[in-house]
Amino acid sequence: MTESFQNSTESLEGLLLPKELFALQVQFAIAVTGKSDITLPEALLKYTSAHTRLFHHPAKGRAAGWDDFVNNMSDNPETITDIFYKAYLAKEEAGQDEVSEDTETFGCFSQQYKEARNTFVLHFGNHDPAGNLGRDRIDARQQDLRHLAESIATQKHDSAEVQMTSWLLSIDAFNRLLPSEFVDAIQDVELDAAQDNGLWGQFLDKNGEVKIELAKQLLINITDGKLSITDCFPCKLKTAKTPQEVFFSQYL
Repeated sequence: MTESFQNSTESLEGLLLPKELFALQVQFAIAVTGKSDITLPEALLKYTSAHTRLFHHPAKGRAAGWDDFVNNMSDNPETITDIFYKAYLAKEEAGQDEVSEDTETFGCFSQQYKEARNTFVLHFGNHDPAGNLGRDRIDARQQDLRHLAESIATQKHDSAEVQMTSWLLSIDAFNRLLPSEFVDAIQDVELDAAQDNGLWGQFLDKNGEVKIELAKQLLINITDGKLSITDCFPCKLKTAKTPQEVFFSQYL
């Protein structure tokens, strides 16, 4: 583990991801190259969220600027992290002036409506100073979901679905908040899960700082070579989708 994981979190008003999270991804990609027949540019594409963070998810096709981004990199972890993080900061700063998709937030939960898919995509954030997933906060989270379901219902999108993709769907403390039919629909995201932002969130604590011990364990897992690459992650990326009526029945 390099000293970069011991540094304080770099953030702007608590909105930006810490540089240590990018350092972790870079070290993981480098470790992958030592355990498989894959180049570093390929590892950065397939086993970090760099492409997703800086351009879009690779499933939509490799961005025109990606090759220029990775091909001139050195193999020095700190240099790669600096380039990755500076590009992330630049995109975030530029994005402040862009019109973002409508997002509605209700406590710790939020949703975005994706018209092309007729789907409400759920997100979860650590927004409750009193706690997010403890048993004593279940009622509060249920209230969040009730307000969210009410908002979805008022938008009157016929045959719309509700979807979530996150590592949080791997843990019981989160799933107990959700309708049982939604929980029953949970599946692993097997294909290139490490490209997804939703997988790397498990390494951040409620204050937005990297969980040092969990990060160390990830690198130990990949270095040991006893697990498959995807099994090195403590929690797998999972997804679930159901008709919106499942949430209406539970909360309205």
